[in-house]
Amino acid sequence: DIIFIMEIGNRVKELRKSLGLTQKELAKLCRIDQGDLSKIENGLLNPTLSLLVRISKALNKDLNVEIK
Repeated sequence: DIIFIMEIGNRVKELRKSLGLTQKELAKLCRIDQGDLSKIENGLLNPTLSLLVRISKALNKDLNVEIK
């Protein structure tokens, strides 16, 4: 499970940087603390589904959830 959480964090960081956003800017758009966003990006915090939806909207990306 930790690998999955780290993959999410890496993807959020990658997308944020590609848009030229700082953690502080993205955190404000998502209505979360910058420290929590940092923890998500570093795989230290497992974001809820509702938070992932807010992040994806702030990044202007679709969120796809798949159960295999």
